[in-house]
Amino acid sequence: MSLHGAKPRPPDRLYSRFTFSIGGCGRQHQRLHNLSMSAIGYGNLQLSFLSITDSEVLSVEPPDAIGALGGDAVRFEECDVTDTVVQYFGDVSGNLGNTFGWTQNGSRALRTRFLVADPVPLIPSYSYRDDYQFSWYGSYPQEWGALQRYSHLAESTVEYIRDVQLGSVNLTRTRFRPWLDRGNPIFFSNSTRIPPSIQLYNMQSGGTYSFGSYATECRFDFLWDADILESAVKRSQFRWARNVSEFPVPQSWSLSPPVNPSFWIALDSADNRSGFNQTMEDCVVCLRPAMSAGTVPAQLPTIANGSVVRNTSFFFANVSKCSDLYA
Repeated sequence: MSLHGAKPRPPDRLYSRFTFSIGGCGRQHQRLHNLSMSAIGYGNLQLSFLSITDSEVLSVEPPDAIGALGGDAVRFEECDVTDTVVQYFGDVSGNLGNTFGWTQNGSRALRTRFLVADPVPLIPSYSYRDDYQFSWYGSYPQEWGALQRYSHLAESTVEYIRDVQLGSVNLTRTRFRPWLDRGNPIFFSNSTRIPPSIQLYNMQSGGTYSFGSYATECRFDFLWDADILESAVKRSQFRWARNVSEFPVPQSWSLSPPVNPSFWIALDSADNRSGFNQTMEDCVVCLRPAMSAGTVPAQLPTIANGSVVRNTSFFFANVSKCSDLYA
C-alpha cells in the first residue's frame, strides 16, 4: 500500500483515515509467519492479540501536511513479535490489551529489530512533525514472583527518532540507539519542545504491589536526557550518543538550568509497595560533556527521592573510561 502510488499529489487532495489491522483471539492461537508488508504513507499496520514471527514490515506514517490518518506507524496490542524486522517512520507502540476478559500484560518482542526508514526516498515532498515517540507499555500480574517469566523486550534492537517511553516493562539485553542521520528532522526544526529523552517509569496504579520498569544488561544510547523513575536497572549502560555533536543543537535543548533534570534518577527505593527492589546497580553512565566551547553546559546526574545507587560509575563521554565502551 502506498499514498497516491508514491507519486506527487495534487495539493488539494483529501484522504480518508485508513489503517491496516489484523486481530486475533490470543497470541497462543493466531500466528503470522513470514509476513511481508509495506504501508508507505497509508494503511499503517496495527496488530492485536496474535503472534508474528520471521517477518518484515515497512510502515511510514502519512506526511504531516495531510494530517493524521491512522495513528501510529506500527502498533502492537498484546502481541508476541519474534525474529522480525520492523522498518518505520512515525510512532511505534507496544500496548496492553483493552478488552475485557483478555490478557492485559503488554506486547513482547524477542530478537526483533526496529529500524527507522528515511521517508524522503519513499514519498515525494515528505513533510514532518516535531514529536516522534517509541513507546512500550506493560504490566506485571500481581501473582508473579519472578520477573524472568515475562520479558516485554528481550535481545532486541530499537532505533528511535526522538523520545522513548518505557512504562512498567521488563527489558533484557536490549539496545536503544537514536537515528543519527541528516534525514532526522528533530535537529533541523524550530521547535521549542523540551529535549528528547529516554524514560523508564512506573505506569501502574492500584493492586497490592506496584511495578515500574526493570532493565537488565541493556544499553541505552540517549540523544539528550534520560529519566529512571520508580524503576530498577541492573548491569546496564547509559551512554550519550556522541555523534549528536555533529548536528545542530536546537536552542530549547540547551537551556541553563535545563527544563528538567538532564539525567534524573528518582527510584523511590524505600517504597514498600514496589514489586521489586527499585535500585540502580552495577551500571556505567557516560554523560554529555560541555559542548560548543562551553555554551552548552555539561550534563550532570540528579539523584533524588531516596534512590539507592550501588556500584555505578558516572563519567563524561569524552574520557577514556567511556571511550572504551564506544569502541
